Amino acid sequence: MKDLSKTTIVKELINSLSLIKKHMFWFVIASLIDAVFFLAWGLFTTPVRDKIVEHSILISNKLSTILAGEQARTGILGHLVGPELSPLTGKLILLILMLFVIIYVLYNIFHGTSWWMATQIAETKWKYKEYMLGFARVNLIWIFGYILFKLFDVILGMRHLIIQKFSPGAPNIAGKVLLVALVLLAIAAFLSYPKLKARTIFKTPLRISVPLLILSASMFLAVQFILNNIGKASVDVALIAGIILLFPTMNLIRTYAIRVINHVHTRN
Repeated sequence: MKDLSKTTIVKELINSLSLIKKHMFWFVIASLIDAVFFLAWGLFTTPVRDKIVEHSILISNKLSTILAGEQARTGILGHLVGPELSPLTGKLILLILMLFVIIYVLYNIFHGTSWWMATQIAETKWKYKEYMLGFARVNLIWIFGYILFKLFDVILGMRHLIIQKFSPGAPNIAGKVLLVALVLLAIAAFLSYPKLKARTIFKTPLRISVPLLILSASMFLAVQFILNNIGKASVDVALIAGIILLFPTMNLIRTYAIRVINHVHTRN
């Protein structure tokens, strides 16, 4: 057990590279699916996101006017559900829910397929239908958490905009707390996909999960750093480089995570 944290992290990265070479067909197809996902994401979510921003600004402006003119201070939430703003608030909530339905469907179809292909590369041999149903099921937990995050983000974001109008330069502490919560949610989701179990984050020893997350994040951020610098010179070249570097790296990380998590939980 003493050598587990030392050998598993390095050994399974080497194994992942070897398996990718062995299953290059799955690796290439998974990378192409990720590329198509980003196109579909922009196509289907951008119009809804723009509407959410538009309604948020409109509500914030109306709230500022109401708060500036009122004598008895009513809470922001009270105004949002009050007669003046409730129609706009209702539309904003519907837009947010619509966005999450689109995200949930797109994410499950594309990322579920990519993760399943990573299981084939990692030689864990899930059946496609079985994995996709499990992927959709575990993502119900994460999408619910993301819905809560987004609702708080919108409400607290409007609150901060209003505070800034009365007190310019006020720090957005709530925004930083929400960002930490979002990162933790993303980590929990990432660790759940190899076994399709939400509790994997609690079942995996820290001596394994922490190095796995650090190494995975390092690979991803290194590629992002390269692409950002390429993008400063040429956006078109950065897009091509993204297809060549980013999507394969994502699938290497998936394969690596599957190998590590399955190795640890098989032994335990």
